[in-house]
Amino acid sequence: YTWDINKGFKFDDTAAATNPANWAGAGWMGNYGEWPDRARDNYAQADFSMDLNGFFNQLLLGARWADHHEGQNLLVWSGGVRVGNLTQVGAGGLTDLSAFDFWPGAANHVQPSSGGAVTSWVTGSPNYQNPQFLYAPYGYQGTYNIDQSSDAGYAQLNFGDDKLRGNFGLRFVHSMLDSTGYVVSADQLNTLPPPAGSYQTVSSTHNNVLPALNIAYSVQDDFIRRGAASETIAFAPYNQEAPYTFTNDTVLTGAGGNARLSPYKSNNFNFSAEWYFAPESILAASVFYKDVRHYIVNGVETERLFNSLFTSNPDQSAQLTAGNCDSKGFCDYSISRPVDGGKAKVKGFEVSYQQ
Repeated sequence: YTWDINKGFKFDDTAAATNPANWAGAGWMGNYGEWPDRARDNYAQADFSMDLNGFFNQLLLGARWADHHEGQNLLVWSGGVRVGNLTQVGAGGLTDLSAFDFWPGAANHVQPSSGGAVTSWVTGSPNYQNPQFLYAPYGYQGTYNIDQSSDAGYAQLNFGDDKLRGNFGLRFVHSMLDSTGYVVSADQLNTLPPPAGSYQTVSSTHNNVLPALNIAYSVQDDFIRRGAASETIAFAPYNQEAPYTFTNDTVLTGAGGNARLSPYKSNNFNFSAEWYFAPESILAASVFYKDVRHYIVNGVETERLFNSLFTSNPDQSAQLTAGNCDSKGFCDYSISRPVDGGKAKVKGFEVSYQQ
């Protein structure tokens, strides 16, 4: 083809350029990946109540066991795909790019009949899913399992009379988290099957005592004041707690999880006043305050990791060693991970009206 800055490129032989048999792979025809996820919850719970006489009118007791399992696998077959041309893969009609005047020479370009034709070509290759073509680094980086189990017990005492009512409760939660992923050295990155002992688990245990108080006082039949105080916890999303790292070996960046995250913990306070001035009508105002600890944010740090291009792409190996990589292929990556970021405070108010 010929090219100039005003008209773009133009094929010297349009018939040859639009013949799908002339568009062929040059040794590598793509890969195929599967990324199955799975999650499962099991739980059991029992609750008991006892009615009492007097100002303290009911006692509630309960226990709960819960287990959450979550995991994923990343399987990418990076080779073994047969080489062919677009006629063999499955050619469709020509593209219509005539609206793009900056690309006139390719206004009618060959294309596959569908994405399914490309997928069928890859998955129909004789060596598709041959273990020898499984790309191990992706498998190590994208495979993890998380198991979180919690044992909890609570007691709650309800109280009240014509003016004052509410409850006080206490919950104890014992949580255990096992995060499992591959930890391999640089010389083992392309090893299949995985080296013995490389599938490692990071375990953590958390014990939390969580009190809560709710109270309401009827100043008049149509005017009520309410107050609440509690301590709560919340764990990070499970994928953030997984011990994995994805890297972009070209620009030396990446992201991953952190198996040592602490759960969010918050002290919460709320006070409100409600005026029921007519049937099904209310004017209410409230203020709230939350003091959050172990606030989770994304942090970026430099980590020394192995670059897979060092062994798979000799041309880029020279460029890597010329930068911040050593002769063995270890480079300084900028890796983003969730970390315990410190504290946060939330203050606010609400006003609502209904009639």
